[in-house]
Amino acid sequence: MRAIGFRFPRLAAPAAALALAAAAAPAEAVFIDNGVAGDGSWEVDVLDGGETRTAYLDPAGTVGATGIVFDYFHYVDVGADGGAVRLGETNVTSAATLTAPNRVESAGDFAGENGTISWQATSWIDPGSQLYLTELVFSSELPFGTVRLIQYLDEDVLLVWDDVLVVLGTPGGADFQLLTIDDDNDVGVAHAAGYLSAVGMSYIGWAADRFPDLRSAITGAGASYSVPGVVDTLDLAPMTDPRFPGSPAYGPEDITSAIAFDLDPSARYASVLLSLGGSPTGAPPPPPDGGTGPEPVPEPASLALVGAGLAGLGWRRRRTR
Repeated sequence: MRAIGFRFPRLAAPAAALALAAAAAPAEAVFIDNGVAGDGSWEVDVLDGGETRTAYLDPAGTVGATGIVFDYFHYVDVGADGGAVRLGETNVTSAATLTAPNRVESAGDFAGENGTISWQATSWIDPGSQLYLTELVFSSELPFGTVRLIQYLDEDVLLVWDDVLVVLGTPGGADFQLLTIDDDNDVGVAHAAGYLSAVGMSYIGWAADRFPDLRSAITGAGASYSVPGVVDTLDLAPMTDPRFPGSPAYGPEDITSAIAFDLDPSARYASVLLSLGGSPTGAPPPPPDGGTGPEPVPEPASLALVGAGLAGLGWRRRRTR
């Protein structure tokens, strides 16, 4: 049974919490998984635009499947001046639909600077894989004009406020990904993009902050990005994670992060492959372009804590959406 981590008070009655969660679940979600039973299982409820608010990972040990994603959104910012909108909240012309085993497609459009821009999202999980992949395709009859695409992740790995952001690889390279991992236990989630295979768009950088500051900036005045990263170090303190001693790390906190691309203003077609990867052992998932990240320093004690200390953790304190 999944250890479902909805954001209810720690002492909320399980039956009441489940009833409220079921009532709030979006009808358009489509469930796909990697076919793994037990440790390493990876399950995502796919929303329009390839987004999700529900992803379950079964880490190594006896915890069982647990929710590790709060919000995973794909924003578009016409004009790149703030006020970004989720793809799933634009004009959806084809709702998320299962078109093949573990393959979901949706489509829609939004108003660009020079006319309507259409989008299509195709999401899937390969058998045995920890990667949830989404290919986004944009097209229009006239040049796009200025449009920014933002891949946003608000994770909740085990507890909400004690996660660590680890920056792996070279920003903008095949091996680059942003891994958020629990501070004490070797389980996490990472997001990345197929930077080298992207067509009609360019990587402009990434940013990170604690919840809800980054999301408020994306949908408000606009967030700042740079290739090496823009991190609010007042909220996310720089640190060294002993599992990745050679990689920049920040936290522990309630981590949110974003990766941004600008569509080519003169193009009429663009595509990119985005990934969300579950990490059941703390090792980084493979990036979508096939790069490899650094191996974590083994910490057997951490894995033992997952099994012994968190076996009964099914109800966690969560914040309100």
